[in-house]
Amino acid sequence: MVSLLVLSIVLLSPIDGTVQGYIAVVAVLLFVAGFATGLGAVCWTIISEIMPTRLRSKAVSLFLSINWAMNLVIGLVTLTAINGIGGASDDMDDDSEKEDRQKVGVGALYLIFGGISAACVAFIILFVPETKGEFDIKTMLMHDSSATSSTSHTATTNPIRQSFDNQML
Repeated sequence: MVSLLVLSIVLLSPIDGTVQGYIAVVAVLLFVAGFATGLGAVCWTIISEIMPTRLRSKAVSLFLSINWAMNLVIGLVTLTAINGIGGASDDMDDDSEKEDRQKVGVGALYLIFGGISAACVAFIILFVPETKGEFDIKTMLMHDSSATSSTSHTATTNPIRQSFDNQML
């Protein structure tokens, strides 16, 4: 989010083109690194952790299809949004004015993306359950008929159950 804010400020301010370019490249690289280790990875990991085992494969397929579809939509509308927000059009005679307007469009679009990223972080903090330390074996053992049988032999000879019981003590 910070890198998107810096990138937006740099693109919207009248800074020398060379300096602006260097700062923009560094900001984009920092955004990509942060996104790849943060929000970009969240969608791939959290959906498998919050879904019950019996629904996991269908739910992950649905969620990832939606994810890819939204990535496609963003890719298709980004250039149009840059021109629309910045006020650039193909029938502009002055190329430098068109470039300046596209630069304003990019800066404003990155501000919008930064706002969406901030909203995503707020949503994750407020609504996504913490799953650290929990693992699926707990659910499997609770619903496993052999683990809940009345014989003590099953509970003591099952090494997974013993490991789980030792951790819970």
